[in-house]
Amino acid sequence: ISGKTISTVKLDLNKIPNNSSIINDFVIIQLSGDVSSTVVEIIPDNTKCNTPYTTPTHCPYCGSKLIQKPNKQKIYCSGGMSCTEQLINSITYFCSKYGMNIDGLDYNIIKRLVISGKVKKF
Repeated sequence: ISGKTISTVKLDLNKIPNNSSIINDFVIIQLSGDVSSTVVEIIPDNTKCNTPYTTPTHCPYCGSKLIQKPNKQKIYCSGGMSCTEQLINSITYFCSKYGMNIDGLDYNIIKRLVISGKVKKF
């Protein structure tokens, strides 16, 4: 779009019809400002073997149930800080320039610390 490479697009879960196939389908994308893009329309591609989309019910990292708050688009892991990915991301944000601004302590280092068991709580 406008000579830009798009790596991430927002998809409104409510725009996906039940039992719809969106994997391998074509989408129309609208540029929303300078940074984000949004899927405007899903165009089915019946020439390929399409896989039906199902909304995940459990967290792929810890297996906890996923919840969707009323009137919200996102689904959330109910595992809290017992979910390793939530723990890693919380510590990463805390150490980032928006938190304590700790240089050199990035996602990869924090992930190794959590997985090795050296960091267990936040």
